[in-house]
Order: sequence, then structure tokens, then C-alpha cells
Amino acid sequence: MSPEDMTILLVDDEPDIVDATSVAFELVDFNVITANGGREAWDILNKKTVDLIITDVRMPDGTGLELLDNVKSKNLYFPEVILTTGYADFSVEEIFEKGADGLFWKPFDTKAIIKEVENRLLSESELLSVEPSSAPSRQISLQIDSINEVGS
Repeated sequence: MSPEDMTILLVDDEPDIVDATSVAFELVDFNVITANGGREAWDILNKKTVDLIITDVRMPDGTGLELLDNVKSKNLYFPEVILTTGYADFSVEEIFEKGADGLFWKPFDTKAIIKEVENRLLSESELLSVEPSSAPSRQISLQIDSINEVGS
């Protein structure tokens, strides 16, 4: 499978994070569905299948951990779930004990989270077959760098 064949559900109550992160994933050809909270994300998951969920832990209408619990206990398929947080409400151990597949602290490095998703979703042969200069994470790095230059 390639990024074009994969869908990521991005869940955060901060619109700027949702917008910037979804654009970054779209630049490397992932399909992205966004939700502004846990309830909206759960509604989406009841209608669509996704390959990976990136969700904030703390949101006003349902936490990322509640969403994780719902996914792990009620769904017939189990997408990987990566949590993001800017707070220390839960210990790292507690987050992984609840079944999270990854954790990024806010503010997170967009390049790092894309690389993590690529490593989790793309097969080893797909990762090895991509030329280093054209690898998705390399492409996003160049595009982010050029956007930063324009903004300077």
C-alpha cells in the first residue's frame, strides 16, 4: 500500500493544529479526515474505516483516551492510535497501558510525526524502495522549509 491508499483520522480541538497537520499529511499523499473532538471522531469511525488515528488527549467533548477505549473495545477493526498532548494529566505508562501505539508531546515536530506514521503504515519494502531524495518525509521537509523561507 502507498500513502494514497491510506486514511488518517486527525482529531484535535485546536483548529490551527488540525489545519497545519492535515496539510502536511496531504502533501505526502495521505488521505486525511479531520474531527474537532472525540464525539465527532467517534461518529466518523462508525461510518468510515481509517488506518491510523492521531488524537489529542484533552478535548472538551471527549478525551483521546475515551476515543482510544471506544476504538479498542467496540470496533471490529483496530487502527493504530497515536496520542498528542500538551499536558501531564496522564503518565506515559498509563497512556501506553490503555493501548496507545504512540505518543507525541505538543508542540510536536510535524516531520517526526509524519515519519512515525510512515514507519507504522508503510511496509518495509515500500520504505526501502523509495529513493531517499523522493521519500515522503524528505518531500515534506523540503516543502516546509520553502514555506518557512517565504514567511521570513
